[in-house]
This record gives sequence, structure tokens and C-alpha cells, in this order.
Amino acid sequence: MEGRRHEWAELCDKCHKYIVGTDMGKLAENTVTDVAAIGMIYLDVLAQQKGYSPVADCVWNMISEPELFSDVNLIS
Repeated sequence: MEGRRHEWAELCDKCHKYIVGTDMGKLAENTVTDVAAIGMIYLDVLAQQKGYSPVADCVWNMISEPELFSDVNLIS
């Protein structure tokens, strides 16, 4: 996404897992990392829409119902 080039999702086509990442050097000094992670939920949605599963489950990436985002198309 434009303006968020410091955030990304790494996808593995072999195991169909993904992990999101951020360049901490480009975040403000007083950034709360848990809040920054929640701000990257859109990457979890994109990866899961493409059929990938998170490497590690956490509260904000456990999208259990695909229908929750069926009307949101974030994939170009």
C-alpha cells in the first residue's frame, strides 16, 4: 500500500504460511509494537485471501470466517 512501504508480508509457496514484518527503523521512536502489529491486519487479510495461513496465531490474525471479508476485496 502506498505510504506503508515499511510493512510487508512474506509468503512461502512451499508450506503456504506467511509472516508479516515491518522496518522498525522507519517507525517513530515511541511506537508501541503491539499497536503497530494490529495496524498490519490488512496484510493478514490479504495473505489469507490468497490461501496462506499465519506462521503463528495471534488474536489479530485468526480470521476464522472467510465470510467476514467476503465483501472486502483487497487483492488487486
